[in-house]
Amino acid sequence: MNAVANDVRESQAQVIDVCGMHYDLAGWEAYLLGFAREAPNYLSKFAHRFCSLAGADLSKYREYLNDSPQGAVLYLLEHGGSFDTPFEKYAASLASQGVTHTILQGCAWRSRKGRGVNDYIAACARQMPDRFSAWAGVSMRDPEAAARELHRCVKEQGMRGVTLIPFWDGVAASDPACKPIYDAAAELQVPLWVHTGHHFNSRLTLELSHWRHIDVVAGAYPQLTLVLGHGAWPWVSEAVALCLRHSNVYLEFSSHRPAYMSRPGSGWEPMLFHAAGALRDRVLFGTSAWVSQQSVEQLAAETRALPIPSHIASQWLAGNAIRALGLLSAAR
Repeated sequence: MNAVANDVRESQAQVIDVCGMHYDLAGWEAYLLGFAREAPNYLSKFAHRFCSLAGADLSKYREYLNDSPQGAVLYLLEHGGSFDTPFEKYAASLASQGVTHTILQGCAWRSRKGRGVNDYIAACARQMPDRFSAWAGVSMRDPEAAARELHRCVKEQGMRGVTLIPFWDGVAASDPACKPIYDAAAELQVPLWVHTGHHFNSRLTLELSHWRHIDVVAGAYPQLTLVLGHGAWPWVSEAVALCLRHSNVYLEFSSHRPAYMSRPGSGWEPMLFHAAGALRDRVLFGTSAWVSQQSVEQLAAETRALPIPSHIASQWLAGNAIRALGLLSAAR
């Protein structure tokens, strides 16, 4: 059996989460205060979830939120809870759930003391490189600085990809000003994850995360692997079309429950329809686990239960990520 066939066979029992999140308390401070500044309605939309993670009182949190989004964040962080989980405990939990490899997604925001997220998650990944890799979060507001940060993160910190969030920065992925970011990613030969589809930042238009922006980037950079973060929902049909048009485009469905995808009207019907054909090697499994009350293990089980062939589910859960994202070490 050749090496590629062996990798595929071994991937059938694996789970690779391409949209994992683990920060320390300072990292969560940076992340949540970023929402308070740029998209405070996220703090309201996910109030129950944030309070559950922190072990905080929901009514008290809402009082803080009505007065000050920043105050609400600091109230959550005072409680700590899951926001203060040591990396070793997080890694042990994933191991107990059968998760083979996790990509830790970075963030461009900083804490009140100026500490960023990227270096922390890179250090975590270096502790267990067979089980974790880290992707740098960069800001689209300053593409030149973002390109420099990406070079630093890859060359000095060993990070293996880059993350862009258009609705955080108010910049569309197809904006010509973003060219330095894509040039850097192409030069460094690292994949790029872009939030695509629905977002809750009502200060900015939904169009910022439209699939058409990825169409432009994919055509201009055919050598650059692009991941449609969160599956581009509700534009799933168009996401399928992008995968058909561009061999460098992949779809991952983090933040969405696989258990609901086969229900009529879910919007995911096109992905399931093309599962055994055009999308058999183009879909990746991701969780963005803080959004969901379900564990990674449960979300993986829901993926296996989708009305698609079992070998396709295995490809989505691990095999495609192994090949597309340079994670061959995860298959060994």
